[in-house]
Amino acid sequence: MSGIFSSKVNNSRERLENIENRLNIFQQQFSNCIGTLNILKKEFEELKKESLEELNQGKKIGELEREISHLKNQLLQQKENHSAVYDPKDKKPQHYTLSQTFEKLRDDFNSLSDKLYACCYDSDFKKNRRDATAKIKHVLSQEILVNAMKRVSANSQNITAQQNQEVCRVIQEHLEKLGWKCDKKEDFPTQDCLKLIEEGFRLVKDMASLNPPGRLVWYEKEGEEFNKDKHELMQGSDEKGKISLIMHPGYMEGDKVIIRALVLTN
Repeated sequence: MSGIFSSKVNNSRERLENIENRLNIFQQQFSNCIGTLNILKKEFEELKKESLEELNQGKKIGELEREISHLKNQLLQQKENHSAVYDPKDKKPQHYTLSQTFEKLRDDFNSLSDKLYACCYDSDFKKNRRDATAKIKHVLSQEILVNAMKRVSANSQNITAQQNQEVCRVIQEHLEKLGWKCDKKEDFPTQDCLKLIEEGFRLVKDMASLNPPGRLVWYEKEGEEFNKDKHELMQGSDEKGKISLIMHPGYMEGDKVIIRALVLTN
């Protein structure tokens, strides 16, 4: 009888030990799960924080882009106001209108100068892009605007297509004298050049027909001191330097400078 009782006690003890072992295992697994949950919770909070930071950065980027756009508009407005200010009391608003056309033409000069520079394969001519494009602009401006003003003064008739072609040929000759050469793979941009000549002649004729007529700020001598009231510096030039080249003439109405001449100094 005592043997049977002792056997039951041993069985109960073994079952209890098994239950305790399983309980310890479950407790360890539960503890591991809690640890994993805490890690995941921490990662979630970090991701949430990063998402909020990215969202805020996106908002800041949007605000900065809007501010940049606003500042660009202000800069353009200031440039326009500085270059051509129309006084309502002025009885000659035509000069204000023509000055806008004059500025557009200068942009076209810059664009065509870059195209011509890209056609050039002469390594010596390409060593200094600033000087090379400045010389191209000088040739274009001199032949199209300044010489056109002389022609308009002598003859009020419209410039013919043949005369346009002749000016285009002269421009190409001037550029070749500077050391510019047009690669066989790149044609001289004749159509762009002809269009620019026509626009330039038309503008000069309109300027000359006004009363008082507009005139070009061009005839400064090489070595003249830079004058910020009459001249605008090409990027990379120094205000303290002296004029070495005028790339594009300015526009004047009487004694009033409406648009300053674009110059290169050294």
